[in-house]
Amino acid sequence: MPRGQLSAAAPGARVPAADVVAADDLVVARLLPVLDAHGVGLDVFRALRRLSDAAEGLTVGELGRLISATPPATTRVVDRLVTEGLAFRRADATDRRRVLVVASDDGRDLWRTLVAALDA
Repeated sequence: MPRGQLSAAAPGARVPAADVVAADDLVVARLLPVLDAHGVGLDVFRALRRLSDAAEGLTVGELGRLISATPPATTRVVDRLVTEGLAFRRADATDRRRVLVVASDDGRDLWRTLVAALDA
């Protein structure tokens, strides 16, 4: 991978330390100021990203795995998303025992706003 370009590595793949450090620098320099300007934490950003890609929603466990968060941390971020109207919980249509977390229209709008701000 050419210097200055980042791409997602497969889980377990070897990633040079310089690339990891560059990714961290990019997050600090570019992502965090955008999130701060919109009053969004990194945990909410990561959750909205995954929920925006999942039209039918995700279980709390699925979301936690995707954002690399512990079950208690995932529950806290989901509670925050629901409280702020950025997501809602609903029963799975095929298995009513499963509860899905779904991005609300406001959550999807916020995600698009954040992406646009990062692209600007």
